[in-house]
Amino acid sequence: MPNHNGDTRIQVFISHKMEDKRLAEKIRDKLIILSNSKLDPYLCHEIPGGRDYQEEIEKSLRNSQILIFLYTSKEADLKWCLYEAGVFVGSNKSENKYLLCIKGSQIKEPPVALRNLQAYNANEEGIENFLADLLFKDTFTGEVLNDTLLRDNKREYQLAIEEIEREFYASVVSTEFFSKRASIKFPTDLNGEGEIQIDQATITGNEHTMKILGVSRMSSWDNLYELYSKSGNAQWLDEIRECVQQICRQATPNRPLTPFRSIHNGTYYTPMVSRVERIQNNPIRICVIFIDTQHIMEQADTARVPFSDMPSDQVAITQLVSMALTLRWKILEPYIEKIGHADEQELKDHCKKLNNELSEFQKEGEGFKTLAVVANYFPVEDRPLVQKAANKYIDVKKEIEKALDSPNRDKIIRALNDIRWANKVFLKKGTEVCSTYIDELEPIEI
Repeated sequence: MPNHNGDTRIQVFISHKMEDKRLAEKIRDKLIILSNSKLDPYLCHEIPGGRDYQEEIEKSLRNSQILIFLYTSKEADLKWCLYEAGVFVGSNKSENKYLLCIKGSQIKEPPVALRNLQAYNANEEGIENFLADLLFKDTFTGEVLNDTLLRDNKREYQLAIEEIEREFYASVVSTEFFSKRASIKFPTDLNGEGEIQIDQATITGNEHTMKILGVSRMSSWDNLYELYSKSGNAQWLDEIRECVQQICRQATPNRPLTPFRSIHNGTYYTPMVSRVERIQNNPIRICVIFIDTQHIMEQADTARVPFSDMPSDQVAITQLVSMALTLRWKILEPYIEKIGHADEQELKDHCKKLNNELSEFQKEGEGFKTLAVVANYFPVEDRPLVQKAANKYIDVKKEIEKALDSPNRDKIIRALNDIRWANKVFLKKGTEVCSTYIDELEPIEI
């Protein structure tokens, strides 16, 4: 059936997020080749400059016989794609218009608005079924588009299935990875030379990301910082502040930041600045992505150092560092956060569990049973600080046992923070000594 330009090709609208542009282009190219150019796929990101964007899209939707809806991630913002689907369905009630959804095989069903659709999975079988229905049957097109393809060019057909599947998978991976991101926008004096006011910044992100952070869809920097400071988990935010200062000096931060534990779900995430926006060389916004590193932290929790073959003078320091790492990430960080946000009943439960954790830790912590003498293993100039930390740990441990019996939230948090100070001393000074052990090793010829 000729379209409005007298063209006999069948118009197909491919609805996709901008992150899935490569996937959409791959499907467009393969449909043109496999249909012998009988299909005319349309991609909205190829609209020429100077055109009314929305008007062009709506005109194409009205003239299209088929809409292909690419659904790569259930966490993505699909508002515009769903708008396109709504315009397509509402523009013409003709039975000859078809909306086809291809979804990631990890997603159980289409978006809620399209839940009545029978979707194609983006695996080998699903993509083959999609192409077969489109090319070899007249269900959607009113004619068979290429009845000789499997006879004359089966290899091209198989390659198309493999390439679309591979591109879809790549799109799903990138979408899942970068869908956890937030935007930090800060006011700045574009006409002057004032410093960036990060304390007045606003933070926005999609619903999933803001839930991870434990705040609403839009939050102030101060609110977020206060929230994580209460749980003693604000180091990553301090590092973002440092990154902003680097950006103002025209440097580019390019390292992962300190992992933090989500207030919402307890999962560890590693933040990283992924984008900087400027006006007249003044930063106005940065984007931060959050990488799920829970599995790495779990592996760190269960890691053990083999002491049996180490020189005896190194064992005490290495044990101290190993146990300090366990104490830090298995007990201090999680429980400061949990106790800080618990209601009365949860507080009692957490205190009971914390008491058990500390008892188990004491049994396992051979390096900590001799804290009174462990300072002797450090360089002379470090011994006073290490001894002070050891005394602090011993004294506070008695205080926290009493506070857990009450339980007294403020006293517990204060005691845990005191222990965390001692813990930092052990980690910092202990790793410095360990590094000297490594420096003393014979060099390896490469």
